[in-house]
Amino acid sequence: MRKAIFLTLAATALGSALAGSAGAPVAAPIVLGHQSYSFTCGKQAVKVTYVTTGTEKSGNPVFMVLEYSGKTYGLAPAVSGSGSRYVGLAGLNNASGLEWWEHQGEATLSTFKGDNASNAKVILTCKTK
Repeated sequence: MRKAIFLTLAATALGSALAGSAGAPVAAPIVLGHQSYSFTCGKQAVKVTYVTTGTEKSGNPVFMVLEYSGKTYGLAPAVSGSGSRYVGLAGLNNASGLEWWEHQGEATLSTFKGDNASNAKVILTCKTK
């Protein structure tokens, strides 16, 4: 009985492997990378880490991690006319969000209420160190 179960499992695994090589798509491994930058915002310091997929030269930002005032926030890419813009709905408190907008070494950190970043209010103006 054990041999029959083993052979059935082995045949199923072999069949699945052969089917996979017969044209079924195989997922490529995800390659994660990151680039970190430090910004000076008056007397405050902000560290930003962009997490990417793909190679270092062709990496596409997936999200960014912002370290500000002893806390860490995760922000997602958002539409921007110029520069890089990231928004997160879990901001300084549960009813707010954060927006990081960087362009040519200068950035702003803003907060907004609810889930609408169009009412963002700048709280810091920053430059790369």
